[in-house]
Amino acid sequence: MRRDGSRRLVRLEAYVGRTAETPFVRAVKRAFADALLAEIRRHRFARDEAAASGNVSRSYLQYLLKAERHATIGTLISLAEGLGIAPEYLMAKTMEHLGRIRPLIGSEGTPPER
Repeated sequence: MRRDGSRRLVRLEAYVGRTAETPFVRAVKRAFADALLAEIRRHRFARDEAAASGNVSRSYLQYLLKAERHATIGTLISLAEGLGIAPEYLMAKTMEHLGRIRPLIGSEGTPPER
């Protein structure tokens, strides 16, 4: 807070998108989005229904389906249970999609070494 009692405004736009996204991270997000969308279609859910049953907002689901957000383990579990499938099944489908995507991005499609 400033001396005159006013608060300094922080521009959050400057911080959004600053994380370095490797090709591997983009591939994981795309694979999850593809697997999730396939399951939503297979169960004939509307996106609104899928979001509500998975306890996420419609906008967050849209970001996930566009591969613009990371899904946490909790989100994966919640969405899978909302669709009536086992979370490990959704994860297995994600891994299948990742297996298809990885050859397309070459050596950059490997996880970073620790």
